[in-house]
Amino acid sequence: MADTQTTPAEILSPRDEARLQLAATAARLSDRARALVPVEPDPAPGSLLTTALELREHLDQVIAAAAVAERERGVTWEQLAKATGMARQSAHQNWHRAIAAWVEKGRRTDQETASRALAQELDAWVASDEPDRTDAVTAGLDATRFPGSDAYENHQRTTSQALHTRLQEALAAKAEAWQGMNDLELADDDSGIDHPTNRAVIAAFEDLVTIYEELAGAEPTLADDHRESAAWFRDCAQRFREEGPNPQA
Repeated sequence: MADTQTTPAEILSPRDEARLQLAATAARLSDRARALVPVEPDPAPGSLLTTALELREHLDQVIAAAAVAERERGVTWEQLAKATGMARQSAHQNWHRAIAAWVEKGRRTDQETASRALAQELDAWVASDEPDRTDAVTAGLDATRFPGSDAYENHQRTTSQALHTRLQEALAAKAEAWQGMNDLELADDDSGIDHPTNRAVIAAFEDLVTIYEELAGAEPTLADDHRESAAWFRDCAQRFREEGPNPQA
C-alpha cells in the first residue's frame, strides 16, 4: 500500500502515476530492444533469441501498464473492448488483474525514483533523441497542468488507503470463515442456514460488499471494478442465505 507519510510534493494523481508507470515501462522496453541492434561478431549460442524472447515479457508489462493508464483516465471497459476489437468480458479478463495489482500497491509507480524526479528523467530520455522536446513527459502531467492538485490527491489517497486497509482485513476474515466452512462435517440436522459458520461466511461477504461500494465512491475511475466485486460478493451472500453451508462450493 502507499506510504501515507510521503510528502504531498512527491505524490501525484493516480492518473499521473499511471502515465509515468507506462512511460517508464515503455522506456525500459525500448532500451532492452536497443541492445539487440549492435551486431556482435560472435554472441553466445542462443543469446540473440533468448534476449528477443525476454522482450515479450516486457511488452506484456507495457500493455498492462497501458491498460492501467487507460482506466485511470476514465476509459471504460466497454471502450477498451471496442478499441481492441474484443468482447468486454475478454478485455476485463485480460487486464483486471493488472488493475487490481495497481490498486493494491497504492496506485503509484513501482519505480525507486520519486515521481517528479522520474518525470524529469523521462524528459531527458525523450530529449536524447528529440532535443526540441525537453519536457515531453512533465508537460502532460496533472501536477504541471493543474498546480496545487497534489494536496487534494494526497487527501484522496489517505481516504482510499483506509478503505484498502479495511478491505485486506475483511478478505482475511472471509478466508478464515471460508476455511471454517470447508472444515465442517455437517449432519443432516445441523446444516441449515442458521448454522453459526454459515452466518459467519454471510457476514464476511456482506462486509466486503459494503467496503467495495465505499471504494466505488472513493475511486471513481475504478468504480465499475469495485461495483462488480460488490455484486459478486452480494450474490455469494444471497446464495448462502438460500442454500446454507456448502463445504464443497
